[in-house]
Amino acid sequence: EGSVRKEGDQLRIAVQLVSTSTGQSLWSATYDRTLSQIFDVQRDVAERVSGTLQLSLFSDPVPIIRRTSPEAYSTYLRALQQYRAGGRDNYAEAVANLETVIELDDQYAPAWILLSSVRHNQAIIGAVDYVEGHEMARDYTDRALAIDSNYAYAISSRAWLAMSYERDFALAARYFRRALELAPNDAAILSNMAVLARLLGRIDRAIELTNQSLSQNPLSASAFSNLSDQLYQGRRYAEAIDSARRALQLAPGTPSAIVNLAVTQIFAENPATALQTIAELELPFYRLFIEALARYDLGDLPSADAALATLIDEYGDERAAYIAAIHARRGNEDDAFAWLQRA
Repeated sequence: EGSVRKEGDQLRIAVQLVSTSTGQSLWSATYDRTLSQIFDVQRDVAERVSGTLQLSLFSDPVPIIRRTSPEAYSTYLRALQQYRAGGRDNYAEAVANLETVIELDDQYAPAWILLSSVRHNQAIIGAVDYVEGHEMARDYTDRALAIDSNYAYAISSRAWLAMSYERDFALAARYFRRALELAPNDAAILSNMAVLARLLGRIDRAIELTNQSLSQNPLSASAFSNLSDQLYQGRRYAEAIDSARRALQLAPGTPSAIVNLAVTQIFAENPATALQTIAELELPFYRLFIEALARYDLGDLPSADAALATLIDEYGDERAAYIAAIHARRGNEDDAFAWLQRA
C-alpha cells in the first residue's frame, strides 16, 4: 500500500509492504523524485519487495518496467482510474486519454492493452456495437503483442478474447498456458484462466485457480466476483453469495458481482430478492436476463415472457447462450438445445 503527493513536477511517494495475515509492516520507504524518475522508483520498489520476500513472484524475479514519457504515463494512469471506475462516461474518457497516450508513444504496449480492455467492456455494456467493439479490442491486443510478443498480460488478454468473443477455447488455452509460462504467479492471469476452466466444466479447477489468484491479490473484486460464479456453478450457493458480496464491498456497483449475486439468489429460491439486487443495475441486457428468470419463478408469466421476447429481439444474435439458459430453467429442453446450437 502507499500514497503519492504531487506538487508541480515533484513527487513524494510513500510505500510499505504489509503482511495480509498479521497486518505487520514488513518494509517501507519514502521517495522524493521528479515525475521523470517514476519508472526508476517502480523498479526499485519491485527489487526491494522481491528481496524482502526472498522469493520470485515472477519468471523474472523483478517485473519488467515498461517505460514511456512522464506525460504519457500520467495520462495512462488517468485512463486506468477511469477504466476501474467503470460506466459509459468513464469508459469514453478513458478511450480519449488512451488515444492521447498512443499519440505520444505508440510503442507503449500497456496503453494498447488497456484500450483493448476498455473497448471490450464497452461492447459488453452496449456502449459500442458488440462485434465492432470486440474487433477493436482484438486489434489493439495484437498491436501490443507486435510491440512485445512476450508481454504476459497482453497474451492473457488475447486469450480472454479468444474465450469470450471468438469462443475458441482451445486457442484460449494455448494463450493462457504461454502467459503463465512467462508469469506463473500473476494474479490477473490466474483469475482469467479460472474463467476458462469454469466454461470447460472444470469447476473445482476453476475455484482452485481463483483461490491461487486471491492468495496473490486478496483485494481483487473481479476475482471474488469470478469466484461467486464458480461456487454457484458448484451449487455452493451460500458461499457464492458471500463471495459476490465481498466483491461488492471491495468495489461497490461492480456489474458482474451484482449479476452473479442475483442469479445465485434465484437458484437459492429467493427470486424476489434477486429483483431487488438488480434494481439499480444499468446494464439492460442483464436486467432483462434476471427479470426473465426471477419473474418466471415468481409466477409472473406475462412479465417473464415479455423480458424473454425483448432479449430474443435485441440480443438473440449475440447472447444465445443466455437465452438457452432461460429455456433450460423453464424446462423447455428442445428450445434450450436449439439456442445452444446458435451460441
